[in-house]
Amino acid sequence: MTKGNATHMATEPGIRFLSTTRLRAWLERILFAVFVRRWRVPDPLKPEISYYFPTPSKRSYKRAKRFATKEPGTITWLDASLQAGDVFFDIGANMGIYSAFASSRIGDGVVYAFEPHAQNFVLLMETIVSNDLAGVIRPLSLALGSSCELQPFHYASLVSGSSGSQVEASPMTVTESILYELKLCQSIDSLIEQQAFSLPNVVKIDVDGNELNILKGMEKVLRARSIRSLQVESDPSLDQAIGVFLGSLGYRESCRHFSSQGQRIRDLGRPYPANVIYTRA
Repeated sequence: MTKGNATHMATEPGIRFLSTTRLRAWLERILFAVFVRRWRVPDPLKPEISYYFPTPSKRSYKRAKRFATKEPGTITWLDASLQAGDVFFDIGANMGIYSAFASSRIGDGVVYAFEPHAQNFVLLMETIVSNDLAGVIRPLSLALGSSCELQPFHYASLVSGSSGSQVEASPMTVTESILYELKLCQSIDSLIEQQAFSLPNVVKIDVDGNELNILKGMEKVLRARSIRSLQVESDPSLDQAIGVFLGSLGYRESCRHFSSQGQRIRDLGRPYPANVIYTRA
């Protein structure tokens, strides 16, 4: 065998593997776009209620299918915390699963759903329309932070239902950015000052690392003490800083829980972000 033939034989499996991967990706897109476009999911606690979630990708399908099991602690917290007439801020709403869940608990209240990822924002709007929630959920394609400025928003993936994308100012940088989009980053305090928003009563922040900056950008809101309960996804590297900051504003940790995947990793003795619930002291 010549050297040239050996090189050809060595690279050929790699070429076949790449072609198979691309083929599977295209077949997956066709499958979910044509046959599994929307998924009906019953409410985990009130089976008489159902939600319809768009599922154009495998990731969005998994999110919809694992609605009740991915973060059971979040479901329990929202059900216990939300009241009729509440204003709920869903910061990092993704495709709007928890926004839809919250909408069934707040009566004539309102949900502000923040999601800067372009593909996920489209799914969020589809969730709103599919469940006839246009009068309850108000979607905002905004990145949030500690101040108002243009920030590069780094995409870890363009697949709908994905996570891990982040603004550049985040302490937790995106490990592999495939591209970035310039977005006008806003603070919650600045939005409230524009009088286009009501003060929130319950807040969920899950943005894969930028939680502390968002909290610093809503200090005035936190001091206003309208928030009864606040859940923050807290990375181990930021956990103490988040606790100290919220403690200085009169909030204390009431409990913490993990996603189903996070609990498995924790059981192996490895660190993983926790969903930490804070209430007014």
